[in-house]
Amino acid sequence: MGRLTEMPEFFLVPNMRVRTLNVRKNSIPSISDKFCTMLYHLEECNLGHNLLSSLPPTLGNLRSLRTLLVNSNRLRGLPFSIGSLTRLEVLNIENNEITRLPSSMSTMTSLRNLAVRGNPSFVQPPQAIIDGANGDSLDDVRSYLNAVYEAGI
Repeated sequence: MGRLTEMPEFFLVPNMRVRTLNVRKNSIPSISDKFCTMLYHLEECNLGHNLLSSLPPTLGNLRSLRTLLVNSNRLRGLPFSIGSLTRLEVLNIENNEITRLPSSMSTMTSLRNLAVRGNPSFVQPPQAIIDGANGDSLDDVRSYLNAVYEAGI
């Protein structure tokens, strides 16, 4: 593990156009809302192999994000606002404690690669649908989440 125990804030200044952030393999337990409101140019974010138990509800503010790697943390879920990340192409949530995907993810039409291995059995969508999904086709996952979203569940 690395030496960081909190997210560095030296790059959270107005007009700084951070596009890539890699703080993997550290001991960061949380991400502040400030992180998601100041880094609106961020395109690639690797937070893998940390101690994150949740992601901030403001995650959806990172609208330029194309790659989000949060594998090997302690995440129990994803914020509903993740559905606002319409440019996101790659999402790696492997090796966490996630059992549900937010229904808002049904709107993420750019998502091409969803890595979920190493989580407990999924409840939403059901594990059978997750097992059928791969990097080439997330249509069944999107369809299920869209039905849940429309039903208001």
